[in-house]
Amino acid sequence: MEIFNRIKIFNKFYIEFGAWDGLILSNTANLRLNKKWDGILFELDICKVNSVKLSNLYCEKISSDNINEIFRKYKVPFDFGLLSIDIDGNDSYCWQSLSDEYKPNIVIIEFNPGLPNKIPIRIKENEADVNRGYFGSNINHLYDLGINKGYEFVTITDWNIIFIRKELFPLLNIPIIIKDKIITDYAKNNGFDFWRNLQMTFGKNDLWVVN
Repeated sequence: MEIFNRIKIFNKFYIEFGAWDGLILSNTANLRLNKKWDGILFELDICKVNSVKLSNLYCEKISSDNINEIFRKYKVPFDFGLLSIDIDGNDSYCWQSLSDEYKPNIVIIEFNPGLPNKIPIRIKENEADVNRGYFGSNINHLYDLGINKGYEFVTITDWNIIFIRKELFPLLNIPIIIKDKIITDYAKNNGFDFWRNLQMTFGKNDLWVVN
């Protein structure tokens, strides 16, 4: 990833939760297999964990209540290279609850591409329904969360937003992109329309947390 080349990461350690088997849809497999990074993978589904023999893949349910406890349990360093969050639901709640003593250089976090971005919204905690598209947060919300956590927006992939620690951003040699431009230029729904379907399924009231 070009971002790592530009900021010259020395703490080549990653944390990924929502890791599947460490290969499928993994944001860290290439770092582990080809770039000599070390790290820890967390996955809730025990079948996926047992399907491979990876010494750094553990079955854990990460939540806003236990994320700091789990980081301490596995002796996660305070300063490390990459945090990847993809748990199809409470992603933003977990990052928000992570103690500021943990300072990953880069954060990759899943967003819901089917949600509008006029206001910052996310699901109610612990009430995800992925099959109906009720999961995660919109870009608007995650941008605000990243800024509040001390990060700058870098870019967006189909399902993920990439942030970098504010003090490292100048090393990328790219301009800061304001939220309005991100929403205008980057917030594509990729053909998904979860919002309309959800409003029809669940009703219009008491569905989203606005913040």
